[in-house]
Amino acid sequence: MVAQTSLDTANTPIPVASGGTGDASLTAYAVICGGTTSTGAVQSIASVGTSGQYLKSNGAGALPTFQTASPGSGTVLSQQIFTSGSGTYTPTSGANWIWVRAVGGGGGGGGCTSGTASGGMGQSGGSGAYGEYWGAAATLSYAVGAAGSAGTAGNTGGTGGATTFGTAGAQLNLGGGVGGTATNSSSTFTGFSVVGAAGGAATTADLGIAGAPGRSGVMFQASVAFSGAGGDCAFGSGGSSSTVFGNSAASVAGTDGSGYGSGGSGGICVSTAGSAAGGAGTSGVIIITEYA
Repeated sequence: MVAQTSLDTANTPIPVASGGTGDASLTAYAVICGGTTSTGAVQSIASVGTSGQYLKSNGAGALPTFQTASPGSGTVLSQQIFTSGSGTYTPTSGANWIWVRAVGGGGGGGGCTSGTASGGMGQSGGSGAYGEYWGAAATLSYAVGAAGSAGTAGNTGGTGGATTFGTAGAQLNLGGGVGGTATNSSSTFTGFSVVGAAGGAATTADLGIAGAPGRSGVMFQASVAFSGAGGDCAFGSGGSSSTVFGNSAASVAGTDGSGYGSGGSGGICVSTAGSAAGGAGTSGVIIITEYA
């Protein structure tokens, strides 16, 4: 028996009812679907899609289409977390797309010195910017923002490093929180407040949120004061406020942030108590959730 082809001897497409396709040619690599009737010509999807897309049903009476995966679909395959340094992210085998959440490094709190009857107070550090990215799984470079250092006595705290994902931060570029300055020491006590340093900026992100500034501190009188707490973020809490109450000669260091991306609080000196350092910020983090 001779095998039947899709064309008869007159180069006319053989209909489906006779065992053919009803078509003279088909799109290369396209998915073939049934015709609009049980005996109609087969039809192919117009697009062959792109790498990483999936084929989605559009219900009865419509051809399926290739779609790009989006957050909330698919099965979680694994998770990779980077808490320091830089390098290259390599997707786990079988990962089709990724959801990345990250934050820049937190700023350190400012230190203070005092040789006066009033006192001094360091600014609290801001938190790093938060951002999210979602897209096809691919090998990409990354860098985690370093923690801002604690300001030594009388000196400014370090600004947190930027956290980036992708070449030159093409997918995420999240600034670190600003370090707090050493401020406010006067020869005549009048009371004063100190606003916190600024949070980092989310320069590049599918969803970007600027970091929180450090909180304000207040010196009410020469023996009653509290420094501002460090800026909070999605993955960490700022260093708690340092306080002085009822002590006319005290110096209290700021406290370090916790978690990732948070700021440190400022140090306090009252009266002629000398000097105090600020608290350190915390490093950023990159959390990559991979989906099959």
